[in-house]
Amino acid sequence: GARGQGLSSVGVGPRFPAVAARADVWLPMRPGSDVALVMTWIRYIIENQLYDEGCCKRWTNLPYLIDTDTKKMLRAYEVGLGEADAEDAEKTFVVWDQKTNSAKALPWPYDEALDPAFFGTSEIDGVEYPTAFTLLQERADEWTLEQGREVCCLEQDQVEKAIRISAENAPHG
Repeated sequence: GARGQGLSSVGVGPRFPAVAARADVWLPMRPGSDVALVMTWIRYIIENQLYDEGCCKRWTNLPYLIDTDTKKMLRAYEVGLGEADAEDAEKTFVVWDQKTNSAKALPWPYDEALDPAFFGTSEIDGVEYPTAFTLLQERADEWTLEQGREVCCLEQDQVEKAIRISAENAPHG
């Protein structure tokens, strides 16, 4: 198995099942504090750049620009980067391309010619659009290790150790 190949594991939950006994770290979190732990995890990963940038650019919506009025990803046709009646109009979104310093439509599959920005807010025709990653970072910002530890009733060093094990053992693509 994975442990035989040198991989570490993390157990999370208020109960101590048999599988947790074999974990390198077990986080016996307070019931109902799952979201607090996840937000702490997200903040730590972003803050310490423990995410796989290539995977996030190709397989997530994190670099997409967000219309803060609708709370939806900005579609290319909404800012003149495509036609509303085009076949792929509803699934072609907008990123801020760092190579050209401009808004670009990001079609599916991923366009290797683009270098989407992860963080920041970009202006298109006088309107500011943050990236999804920026909004996630802002939402997770209050969830420091200390805050997460307190809400989840955990030891701070164990939370940090669990996050690092998870990030270091995550598949990358």
